[in-house]
Amino acid sequence: MADQNDTMQAVGETIKPVVPMKHIPHLIKSLYGLTVESCKELDSYDDRNYHVIVTGQSENPYIKHPEKDGYVLKIMNKMQSKNPLFVEALHTLMNHVAKNEISVPHIMKNIKGEDMSLEKIYHSENITDSTPFEFYIVRLFTYIPAETFSAIPMHPKSLYNIGKVLGNFHEAMKDFHHKFFDSYTLLWSLSEVGRVQNFFIGVQDKNKKALVTEIIDAFNKEVVPKYHKLTKSIIHGDVNERNIIMKEIPGQKVASGEPRVYDVSALIDFNDAVSS
Repeated sequence: MADQNDTMQAVGETIKPVVPMKHIPHLIKSLYGLTVESCKELDSYDDRNYHVIVTGQSENPYIKHPEKDGYVLKIMNKMQSKNPLFVEALHTLMNHVAKNEISVPHIMKNIKGEDMSLEKIYHSENITDSTPFEFYIVRLFTYIPAETFSAIPMHPKSLYNIGKVLGNFHEAMKDFHHKFFDSYTLLWSLSEVGRVQNFFIGVQDKNKKALVTEIIDAFNKEVVPKYHKLTKSIIHGDVNERNIIMKEIPGQKVASGEPRVYDVSALIDFNDAVSS
């Protein structure tokens, strides 16, 4: 049996959930006691994320006043859905980050008072005895209305503001510990570079394959023996332009056509967090 703390995706394996849009209002109603007015799927690599706007009525004792900006329903990929301990560790991490004045989406409780639930989701709208299905972990987060970093004009001061928040994040990690991360491994972690060779089947160009092989060999020779000398900490693991929510700093006076400065509104998507 594979180690549940080891998230190694098989070559060619598809792990992104198959979820007909028709199922979303039912999930929101049955799990969170909210009624969907509108629903839009958001970009996501391995999971399914939906921005849902709900009515002002709630049958959930843990959500007395539904958010006007709506929520993000997150259906986790089938690989990580098999590891609820990972999700519990993520929630602990996010709560710790929030306590250190770094904005992150707030985790909402379902009608049972739980932060997450494992749900059987059919892959088709028309359900019969032969309809395929999978079990996925389902969660609900507050929606943060702002732009992702990918959608705003580039400005050095905006980049500085991102760096400042990430510095605060790593400072906050100095007093954070969760035993799950002590043994958890992730393919995208630098410590797992050697395992990338298992995916060489996807590289057809001989020159490119030779280049990647050379880099991995150099990493194994020059870096791996020095692991014990390097500082180790929990990192976000996926701070890209779509996982940083930005807001324009008000009151700016800039020349026509010049980019405005933005500050970080929130960090999102902690699924690749790892000790590295």
